[in-house]
Amino acid sequence: MERCKGCRAPLSEGATWCRVCFRRVLEIDPRELAEELTSTYRPRTRWERPAPEPRPEPAFSRIVAGPLSFGLAAKVTMTAALGAMLFLYLAGNAWSDIYAIVMGIPGVLGAVLLLRVIWRRERIR
Repeated sequence: MERCKGCRAPLSEGATWCRVCFRRVLEIDPRELAEELTSTYRPRTRWERPAPEPRPEPAFSRIVAGPLSFGLAAKVTMTAALGAMLFLYLAGNAWSDIYAIVMGIPGVLGAVLLLRVIWRRERIR
């Protein structure tokens, strides 16, 4: 009578599984198994990395809104508001007053720099 190689329990004639430990009883030739696994899982073709797609040309715009800028309507609104504030400041103070002259020059320079930031070209793609 044959015995299971795992638990040494007696096996019936023609049994393919052990009733105690459920181990497979049939003998498998390791060479046959290795050949079958190699032929099954062998890559049939050589894998090659796909060619990268070309990047689109970057597009820049002063009008179209980008990720870090405003659209045309907001830019025009900010420019008009800044111009109105600057006009009211300069019109409200007499140019003869030294304070208006001293504070007017940095105000104009600040307005120019702010307009430059508002209207800079922004990458949109």
